[in-house]
Parts: sequence; C-alpha cells; structure tokens
Amino acid sequence: MKKLPLHNFHLEKGAEFIESSGWLLPKKYDSVKLEYESAKNAIAVIDFSSRGKIRLSGKECFKFMQGMLSNDVIKLQSGKGVYATLLNVKGKMIADLYLYKDGEQAFLDLEQGLNKTISDLLLKYRLSYKAKIEDVTDKFIQLCYIGPKSTQYLSELLNEDLSKLGDPSFIKKNVDDFEVFIVKVKRSSQQGFDLYFPIDCQESVEKFLIKESGGLKPKFIGLDTYEVLRVEAGIAKYGVDMNDSTIPIEAGLWDALNFEKGCYIGQEVIARIKWRGRVNRHLVGIELEGETTADPQDKILIDEKEIGFVTSSVYSYKSNKIICMAYLRREFKDPGTGVKVLVDNQKIDGKVFNYNN
Repeated sequence: MKKLPLHNFHLEKGAEFIESSGWLLPKKYDSVKLEYESAKNAIAVIDFSSRGKIRLSGKECFKFMQGMLSNDVIKLQSGKGVYATLLNVKGKMIADLYLYKDGEQAFLDLEQGLNKTISDLLLKYRLSYKAKIEDVTDKFIQLCYIGPKSTQYLSELLNEDLSKLGDPSFIKKNVDDFEVFIVKVKRSSQQGFDLYFPIDCQESVEKFLIKESGGLKPKFIGLDTYEVLRVEAGIAKYGVDMNDSTIPIEAGLWDALNFEKGCYIGQEVIARIKWRGRVNRHLVGIELEGETTADPQDKILIDEKEIGFVTSSVYSYKSNKIICMAYLRREFKDPGTGVKVLVDNQKIDGKVFNYNN
C-alpha cells in the first residue's frame, strides 16, 4: 500500500488513516464538525498528493490533446487551465480532469488512481503526434487549501497577491529553496487553491506547512470532512458519482464541454444529445428526513416505482440534514419532487433539490 510523502507528518498531527484505491490516506484529525468549521469559516488544508498527475510535452502535445478532450485547449494561454472530460467513442466518460498550460507543456490533474490508465490510453492514441507523455504522480506533493481566508493566508505567506488569479489558472513562485506551482481551482463551494511542491523538497515543505501568517494557520482536514464539502457543493467524483457508463451531460458537466471546437473522441454523441436537448437521467441533490445516511446504489422510488439511485450521501452541516447526490430519471428531476429512498429496507422520505438553483 502506498503512503503519502508527508505520511509521517500527518501521523504526528494525529491523523487517523484509511485505505483508498491502494493509498493510505488521512481520514480525519479531529471531529468532522470542527474540521468543517475551519474550512467554512477560515482555512483548511487537505493532502491530495495521491491524485493522478501527467505531464505532456513536445511541439504537438496540445494539438494531440485537442482531439482527445471535450474542451478547447488550443486557445489556452500559458498560466491558464481548463476543465474537461476524456470520453470513449460512445460519449461515455473515461475520466474528468483539469489541464493546465505551462509554456509548451501541458499538466493534467486527475482523480486518484487514474494516472496509469490515462497514461496508457494517451500513449495508445498518440500515434505520430510529437508528444511526450510522463506520469509524474510521484514527483509532487499536492496540497489543497480551502476556505474564505485561504486567499489572504497564501497571499501573505507567499508574498504574492492571489486575489486576481482566475479559475482555473496558476502562477509559479520560488519559495526558499523550491518552486511552488499555485493553482486556483474549485474543490468545494469555498475558495480553493492547489499547491504543488517538488517531492525532493519534502523537509522544506513540512516547515512551510506549519507557518503562521497574518494571524492565520490552516487546520488539516481528512477525507471525511472533504466528502461533506464536496457533496454540499455538488461536485461529482469520478469512480463515485461518475464512471464509464456516465455521459458528461447526465452529471451536469457543461463547463467541461465545448461545442465549437470540432472533432474529438465521443464528440458526435455529445453534439447529438446537445441538439436533441435531453438525456434520460440527471445528477441531482436529495435531502432526506431523519439521521440515516444512504449508501451508494440505494434505490430511489416514487409510488413503488424505481426512478433512480444514490451515489453519495453525507450529513450536511450547512442544511442540518442528510443530503445525497443521486441520478434520477429526467421526468422526476425538478426541485421539490418528493421521493422515497430505500435504506436498509426502510423507505426514507426525501425531496429533490437542484445544485444549479
């Protein structure tokens, strides 16, 4: 089982660990409620070093990726990024990702565990394109800072005004004896930044992490708390809320799609759905009555008829209710629709809400 580069650091901070896709990751450090309050009211940090990271280089790497991804990368300026999906010929998802342009190189940020699969796939499709593909997952420490005071904290700590940084975009900054890659990116409903540090500067990074700046000091949070933040924000996770049977439009990933860029793998299916104007199911939110969380694949019913299933479920401190992400048939997706969720053979009352409203 793989350990994070900062595993011992997290251990010293009191982390409890959990196995996730072959990695041993911090589950929590404190109560979920206290960690959540830090993320919502101040600043929190989560270790995302297990996320997949791929670097592409060569004079045709962007031309190559333009034909692979569902969004436009050719027009990107250096320092900018784009959210996109990688699809099969049937328009179904192989991965969702962020692509960042760093000069003549592209940097991909992927869900944990997808780096080998996507590296192999890109090598398969590269053909005659002059593009080098390198899995760099193990070469970086990736930390995500979340919270309304994250901009202030990082700006003072790095002596760099991050308030004008767009989303998603990045800058590079020399700090002490290493270079940090600072990306503004949406990881929850709160302001967020991913910071990438070179793996060979681990000792310096640990000192960087415990610094106080402007009277602020981030609190570490684990996967349990991040899951609450993610589901509250309606951010779908590949392998949980999306998989290789999901069409991006079903999951509401409109910002990952470009309908003007021309051909890419799966483009014909996506365009046909766009102009037809509908898919058969939609990813929505559901509030549940009571205190019982649902499990993935729990059935959703109306009048004893199955109309969908749960993908994620957490206790939301924002609404003080159990909430779920779930797929429903399109005729039942409207906010306010009453449903029943079958949890351990008990029917729990629920109500649909739309993350976009």
